[in-house]
Amino acid sequence: MNEHSKRLIGNILNSIRSYELKKITERELMQDIEGTCGAIDEHDIQDELYRFIAKIEDSRYLYGVEEGRSFLLKEIRELKNSMLDDQSGLLMGFDEVEHLEKQVMEKILAGGDEVLEILREQYKGAVVTERWVTGILYNDSNS
Repeated sequence: MNEHSKRLIGNILNSIRSYELKKITERELMQDIEGTCGAIDEHDIQDELYRFIAKIEDSRYLYGVEEGRSFLLKEIRELKNSMLDDQSGLLMGFDEVEHLEKQVMEKILAGGDEVLEILREQYKGAVVTERWVTGILYNDSNS
């Protein structure tokens, strides 16, 4: 997979994460994926994402709000598992980054200082809303 496609998939994964965190709606998620999908060079991934877009449509029109969200979250898990299987660990890098971020923040905020206590409380409510994907986390052996 080329670097361009990896960055585009990273952008899609960021949009999916934003949906999971309730930062964007199904409609916005669908628009993000539709706007990116056609530029991905790998046709098998394009096909999978177009099928996922159809699932987003299903979640919006065939279910109530909460049922649709539950349905879509299940589909997201399946999409991630499928992409993980197909791309030899592509998504694993994102899980590893989140884990590393958490470990780093815990170390930075460790200590008895009262300022650190305030920062730890603020960090509890912090949410990653955007992550720039540079391609550095990926294994180029598949290219």
